[in-house]
Amino acid sequence: MSLATEEEWFSRASAVLVVHLTSVQESPAPGDMKGGYKQIIEASVQTIEVIKGRPPEDGRVRSAPFGYGNCTLPLLAGADYIFFLRDGEPNITVLTGSAGPILNLDGIEVRERLEKLRSLAR
Repeated sequence: MSLATEEEWFSRASAVLVVHLTSVQESPAPGDMKGGYKQIIEASVQTIEVIKGRPPEDGRVRSAPFGYGNCTLPLLAGADYIFFLRDGEPNITVLTGSAGPILNLDGIEVRERLEKLRSLAR
């Protein structure tokens, strides 16, 4: 099984955002995720840039807990990310991929990556 390319993530995503995580907490899993998880990770975000779609209205993203055999990534308060989001059940946004955390938004590789994503949105 091959990994999805960034172009594939982009085409599948309902939103592609550059965000700054302001806080991260563990929360009870919503009903549609309770079969697999008792808790989820919820992060409050400040949107830096919208490349595609719309940011979550409540300013939060939610993900399954990070763990072995789990393809999610750790959410770190104070870090910047590029999120590829897909709409899930009402009031839940599930991460489907990320290019984060980003250590330097002004770095050459990050700027090139963002330009590539912006060109996909045109």
